[in-house]
Amino acid sequence: GIGPASVIKLETDMNRKRSAKDQKDFLRDLLRVAAENSKGLENVAGRQENGVFDRAGSQEALLHQKSKNNLAVQDIPEKLVTHSMVVKKHQKHVKAQEEPEGLA
Repeated sequence: GIGPASVIKLETDMNRKRSAKDQKDFLRDLLRVAAENSKGLENVAGRQENGVFDRAGSQEALLHQKSKNNLAVQDIPEKLVTHSMVVKKHQKHVKAQEEPEGLA
């Protein structure tokens, strides 16, 4: 199967040989091993599961997790302040200090 040793070997091979053809061959070999392992999982006799391609169980399913867990992101309570808003407020403040309120 594909384990940590296989991934480390792939990484060292990719660093050792940098040509695109060699790296493609390394990846192809790793994916071939993965395909053979998943094919072996599919052909388990007497089971209705399809290994990697089996449907997700109720604990793994993402479709109904929203109703199970109310982990929705809450709205940000504070007001968004942009740079242009700060500049306008500063200009208004400076202008108010320059002119008396009755003459503006």
